[in-house]
Amino acid sequence: MSVGTFDPNQVQPNPDNLSDEVVERFLEIAEGLASQGELQLGAEQIDSWSVYITSPSWSKVAPNLASNQLEALIRLFTLGEDQYAPWQAGSQSAVIPLFRALRQRQDFDPALTEWIKAHTRNRFLPYGDLMDRLS
Repeated sequence: MSVGTFDPNQVQPNPDNLSDEVVERFLEIAEGLASQGELQLGAEQIDSWSVYITSPSWSKVAPNLASNQLEALIRLFTLGEDQYAPWQAGSQSAVIPLFRALRQRQDFDPALTEWIKAHTRNRFLPYGDLMDRLS
């Protein structure tokens, strides 16, 4: 399955302000991941989209997404970070605000936490940096 083509030059990267188009592209990839069962991105996609992985705007976008979309993005970014070096984000990972939004809704399957931990080497996932949570 192909999710189409995307020219990163059409959208100027602005990680501080995630456009609807960028979020939609990530959701398309996440849907492809769900149907294919694996993440397959080209080098251009990996590099051009890496700037968005650590965007602080995910915490603003998350409340506007459906729970199934949040879960799909969490799975996408978890696998992407594990598979693609430019997507490694540590405590700044998009997974953290997306996961937090899902938990706040109380529409959350605890098995997702186990899945994340089984598919990442990032010690900050899914909860984030303890020091950030304490401040």
